[in-house]
Amino acid sequence: MKYHHLLIFLILVISSDVFGQNTQKNRPANENNHAFRFTINTGVTFSNAFGKGTDKESNINGYPPDCYTNGSAGTHFILGKKIGIGFIKDLNDKFSIGLDINYEEKGSRIPVSFIWYEGKPQAIDEKSNIRLKYIALPLKLETRFKKMYVQSGIYAGVLLDADDYGTINGIYFERDKDSRYSRIDIGVGVGFGKRIPLSAKSILKLGINGNWSLIDNEARAMTPGDPQSWFNQSLNFEIRFERKIK
Repeated sequence: MKYHHLLIFLILVISSDVFGQNTQKNRPANENNHAFRFTINTGVTFSNAFGKGTDKESNINGYPPDCYTNGSAGTHFILGKKIGIGFIKDLNDKFSIGLDINYEEKGSRIPVSFIWYEGKPQAIDEKSNIRLKYIALPLKLETRFKKMYVQSGIYAGVLLDADDYGTINGIYFERDKDSRYSRIDIGVGVGFGKRIPLSAKSILKLGINGNWSLIDNEARAMTPGDPQSWFNQSLNFEIRFERKIK
């Protein structure tokens, strides 16, 4: 599901609606030029995979190559969590730059109704979840428009753990898959949200942002007959508290 098109469209709509407003006049009293703020963020992630073939049957749970599933890694979302801290530096009354250190979960949910094994289909009821756990460092440029903001940037992540778990015909299973995934995740992100001043030094932010990796994640070919790798993508809803410290 390529929801990044919708996210980018919403950002453009917001930007066109508020661009050109007098940001100095409408700037909250707790924001001034060159302020330095500490931040805490938490939220949820909805993630799956994108790339050629990710909406088709895959061998993501199959081995050898002639054993693959009819599930796909790009048509269902898995719910995860994110939490982190960071710092933001105001460059002027409109632009800020920030760096976070986050724990983030990504991956895919892959329902499977049958598998192919040695050229023969076998019916199965598998509910598989691929959960990837990262320490991520997003670097973001933020632009303020009245009480709204938009942001864009890059991120780098280090894989802490990778698990495949779920049920097969009602029986719970777990598989450790650390060796199948790239240890490093690098990508881009965009987002927007609302700023809510709380005091002379504190701000609350409610935001939506999306991330898309630039490094393929699956170590083996994913789709039979047309081998492709897959890439992380996630839609994140977050609450962020910012406190001026300088």
